[in-house]
Amino acid sequence: RNVILSIPLMPGPVDGSGPDRIKGTADDVSLQACANGDYNTYWDSLADNLVINRMPNAILRLGWEFNGTWLSWSAGGKEAGYR
Repeated sequence: RNVILSIPLMPGPVDGSGPDRIKGTADDVSLQACANGDYNTYWDSLADNLVINRMPNAILRLGWEFNGTWLSWSAGGKEAGYR
């Protein structure tokens, strides 16, 4: 089967509040932290789960709509961090 998944670049909800879902706390997410590899354990876990569940050929749609300003991974106004 073909699986296409839209995957945020960072953990937690799209508002940037991070895994605890409370905005303004220490685990809020950022593009810079993503670029630094702070979320690599999440990516490793996703890859492992895709392989374990026999979906190694899944298509991952990463950071969709990055050109807006309404998602935590959006490049709008944060171009340097996105780059």
